[in-house]
Amino acid sequence: MRSYDKELIEKAIAYVRQDLGKAHRTALLSVMVYMGETKFKSLFKQYTNQSFHEWLVEERMQYAVILLKDSNITLKQTAKKCGYRHQRNFGKSFKKRWGVSPGNWKKIYA
Repeated sequence: MRSYDKELIEKAIAYVRQDLGKAHRTALLSVMVYMGETKFKSLFKQYTNQSFHEWLVEERMQYAVILLKDSNITLKQTAKKCGYRHQRNFGKSFKKRWGVSPGNWKKIYA
């Protein structure tokens, strides 16, 4: 991967990490870094070894763990801050990634 392409992918990653609660789409990100969506997806996978969607879910799940350590934040607020409009979908993704529901994780680890 060319260093210029690497910089553009890193720029997109930094942008997404600023607000994981936002609905991020590869179409918009590719425009932001001045490349076609297909090329963006290809370079993103080359750089991260994951599709954009896989990477985004993992980032959100890592962020969820940080948020769940704060006892003042509800599960609904955590889901929203992690980009999930529905707490149920958040719970499914969380359990798939960590093997336990977010509520149980919070009881065990927070």
